[in-house]
Amino acid sequence: MIRITINGVPCLFHTRDDQEAIAKAAAFMQFSRVLFIDIGPRDSVVALVEEFIHAGKEVTYADHHAVDVPRTERDRELVNASSKLKHLLEHRARLSTRKEHPACMSLVSLGEFAGDGVLIIADRDADGLFGAMYAAGLQYSSMLEDAKILDGPRGNKIKDLSTYGQEYVRALSSIPPFDPENPAPSENARKEVFSLFVAMIEGVPAARNKLVALGDGYDQMVVRANEIEIKDLGSGYLFVDLLKVPDRLDMNTLMMRVEAVKDSKILIRRQSRGVIAIHHGKQITIERLTDEMDLRSFVPPSHETTPENGVISNEPFRLHLSEAKFQELISARVGIALPE
Repeated sequence: MIRITINGVPCLFHTRDDQEAIAKAAAFMQFSRVLFIDIGPRDSVVALVEEFIHAGKEVTYADHHAVDVPRTERDRELVNASSKLKHLLEHRARLSTRKEHPACMSLVSLGEFAGDGVLIIADRDADGLFGAMYAAGLQYSSMLEDAKILDGPRGNKIKDLSTYGQEYVRALSSIPPFDPENPAPSENARKEVFSLFVAMIEGVPAARNKLVALGDGYDQMVVRANEIEIKDLGSGYLFVDLLKVPDRLDMNTLMMRVEAVKDSKILIRRQSRGVIAIHHGKQITIERLTDEMDLRSFVPPSHETTPENGVISNEPFRLHLSEAKFQELISARVGIALPE
């Protein structure tokens, strides 16, 4: 969990397993209203919402992870949790799909959750950060467009980010990979990036120079991304193997190279980092390069979609699998075998 203050409003940035930490932190804070933003509904989060309601807090929930047609166990959990939130919160449950609201900041109004007696709980990515900033009354001119780009599929639209958005992306290069056995280095680095970015938008003179300095390693990450071999597996499927890449690289640069390959449709990426890799040693990430396919369709409705089971499929444009699940769900179906 990461805690910062935005425009005087305390904000807690949340992950899937942070509910207990959030509840403990909130117990020592003075607030009467709480906003959840960019957090996909699940049973454990509903339980936290119920705790706040029972304590007399006014809760608003703004999120864009709704699904039109449940395909997986995670989808069904999301639908059920969303139904509970609508019952608990009524009009304060602002639940939409990504198509309706590509960025969650469009679900709140500027400064709607500014002032005293407010707590904001958000996902710890760009959409969560920008949504929290906007709700607390802080914005810059192209913030909504930046949020849409940063929370969407990777690719060459990164060049369309504002100067602020590009400086945010460069600064992210300073964050070390998350280690569940030792989360502090990654969490502290992310807190620094978030804090400096907020301070820059608030107009703190020294913040921008410090944020820019954090991105000093970005150019070398671009160089490494340009050195990666892209293999054509046929039928529009491309493959990159990042298992033996010792240092971090800029994924946006790699995606621009991938999308430049004629008739490419799908990128398959093998890597040693990621939430699936934490449980299974390796991770296969599949990203679509066109809008023709919903990658969640590869996962049968009965399948448990959790990191422990080796499947995460909550986005139509990206799918994370263990090697065993790739063989089971993808390889035989499309006739693609990964290189050794």
